Amino acid sequence: MRKINVKVLALSSVLCAFSIICLYLACILPGGQLALCALAGILPAASLLSGGMLYGVMTFAATALLAFPLMPDPSVTLTYVLIFGYYPMLKSAIERIGRLFWEWALKLLFLNALMCALFFMMKSLFIAYLELPGFGFPVILLILNAVFVIYDISFSKLIWLMGRYLHKFRLM
Repeated sequence: MRKINVKVLALSSVLCAFSIICLYLACILPGGQLALCALAGILPAASLLSGGMLYGVMTFAATALLAFPLMPDPSVTLTYVLIFGYYPMLKSAIERIGRLFWEWALKLLFLNALMCALFFMMKSLFIAYLELPGFGFPVILLILNAVFVIYDISFSKLIWLMGRYLHKFRLM
C-alpha cells in the first residue's frame, strides 16, 4: 500500500483551490480566459514535482470535478480539462523518453491532433455556417504550434524554478 505524504497532499489541496480561483477569475475577467486557464493548468505541476504523478493527477482531477458545478461559464472548465489541466502530467510522461526530437514530435503531434479534433467538433456542433478561407485553419494551426513551443519552453523554465523553491521549503 502506498504511503500518503500529508505535506504533499496539503500542498495539492491548496493548489487545487488556487486553480479553482484562477478558473473563476477566467469566467469573470474579459480577455484573460486563456491566460488564467493556462495558469490554472500550471499549478498541478507543483503537485507533480512534490509527490509524483499520482499527486499531479489528483490535483487535476479534483480541480476538474470541482470546476464543473462551480464555474458560471462551462467553456472555461472545458478549456482547462481539454487543453491545459493535464498537460503537466503529459509533459512529464513524454519527457521521460530522453530524446529531444521524439519529445517535441510527440508534443506537437498531440497538440495538432487535439486542435484538429476540437476544430472539427466545434465546426460540426456549433459553427457549421462559419467558413474560413481555404488557408485559414492551417495558418491558425501554424500560429498555435509557435505559441505552443513558446509556452512549453516557458513552462519548462517555470518547472525548474518551482523545483528549486519546493526543494528549498522542503516540499519535495
